[in-house]
Amino acid sequence: MSGNKKRIAMVGAGARAMQVIYPAMAAQPDVEIVGICEIDEMKCIAAAEQYKIPNRYGTKGVYEYRDMLTELNPDAVAIIGSPHIIYGTKPLRGS
Repeated sequence: MSGNKKRIAMVGAGARAMQVIYPAMAAQPDVEIVGICEIDEMKCIAAAEQYKIPNRYGTKGVYEYRDMLTELNPDAVAIIGSPHIIYGTKPLRGS
């Protein structure tokens, strides 16, 4: 670990995140993923183990992202998910 690395916390570990976002973040030499928050325990465990993320939150069925942010004080947060989940809106018909 380098003092120059940006400490990133991740919220969400769905299919798209695991296929695209996590690999892209992990490939950056100046990024360290320091925490993950995911309400699906199996997805949280899988992502944390695959990307060696030391801190896990949200596995008790409740988003604990506030705890993650307070405890880890990351430089940035990547929130990954469908807009209707993130913003609490309903998807359009036919979506």
